[in-house]
Amino acid sequence: MANITITGLGDGISDLDYFELQQLPFALAKTLTDIAGIAKNEAVKEMRRTFDRPTPFTLNALKIERATKSKLEAKVLLKDPTRIDDPHHYLNLETSGGERGHKPFEARLWRKGVLPGGDFAVPTIGGAEFDAYGNMKRGQITQILAYFDTFRDAGFKANMGDKGRARLGKTTKKRIGSAYFAAKPGNKQGLAPGIYNRPDKEFGLGIGRVLLFSPVAEYKPRINLQYILNETYKANVTSLFESNIDAAMKSARWATG
Repeated sequence: MANITITGLGDGISDLDYFELQQLPFALAKTLTDIAGIAKNEAVKEMRRTFDRPTPFTLNALKIERATKSKLEAKVLLKDPTRIDDPHHYLNLETSGGERGHKPFEARLWRKGVLPGGDFAVPTIGGAEFDAYGNMKRGQITQILAYFDTFRDAGFKANMGDKGRARLGKTTKKRIGSAYFAAKPGNKQGLAPGIYNRPDKEFGLGIGRVLLFSPVAEYKPRINLQYILNETYKANVTSLFESNIDAAMKSARWATG
């Protein structure tokens, strides 16, 4: 979240006459709200430049909180009704940095003992399948969870079981058979911890790591909302305030005339 209050208008405000001062709270609130709106749009532009193929959900994830005459403060904040103000919201991490929260699929892997408790499972380039927006495909995540029979709450049919794993490992005309396996820390093969995919040996393909296991999942901030808001304020506050106080005066004269 980023917020702004009115500063640096002392000289301009001291020059206002009595009637202009009556419209001052409205003009200030309108100015702050306008600046927040501009900053929100600038932040979206920065997302397009910084993120790799951001989803429409991400680009539409910000909203503004309007200033009022009684509360001269405007905000740019996240708009996620299911996780609003969640410190582990993925965009909070992109704007503030820190460690992300654990995901439901990681909890399923913990319960089965596939993923060390408390660790993160991070998709790897070259092993995981990604959608057009750069996120790991939901289908592959579901396949992995089903392979390790993690759906204890969804009934037996959601899990592959021995027969399902055998079918996946069998090569057909349309695909090469494969199997998943988990390499725990300190494994005898000397593999880096993670979940691997092993293709049918007949094709001579090497194993590939799909998910790496890590005790931390740190994010460095890439979008500085407060900086964007501050710079937008400095660039626009004077011109917007003058425009808004002028519009407020014209409106007041029309109403009293």
